[in-house]
Amino acid sequence: MDSVEKRIQAYLSKIPKQKVELGAVEDFKKAAGFVKQSRNTYNKVVQEFVNLLNQFIPYQAKLKDAYFRAKDFADDVEEDIQRLQKAADKIAAAAKDLGIQPKEIVDTSIVNDVADVEDTINIARQRFDDAKAIIKI
Repeated sequence: MDSVEKRIQAYLSKIPKQKVELGAVEDFKKAAGFVKQSRNTYNKVVQEFVNLLNQFIPYQAKLKDAYFRAKDFADDVEEDIQRLQKAADKIAAAAKDLGIQPKEIVDTSIVNDVADVEDTINIARQRFDDAKAIIKI
């Protein structure tokens, strides 16, 4: 009987181990099934990402160039507007001394042009931070 008991004990001691091994096999099969199901979708997602990135890179360089041109232009035009304002103040003072209206001396339609340019500069400046984030400045 001793040997029968030993064999039964040996058999019973193997059962939980076999269950664990079977559980690991089932986990492996589930994971493998998920990978097989996901492979094509993931490949498409990655391919779309790579394609978009490849398309974006040239635009990033163009955006960087346009950003610097717009920023430089905005800075230059703002300096011109400041010079224009100083000249207009001098003309207004001189016109007042002469007892005439400044618009009799200079074309004041520039006021509309200045307002338009200032609006354009403000629009650009509002978007500069977005551009800097994209082009990593």
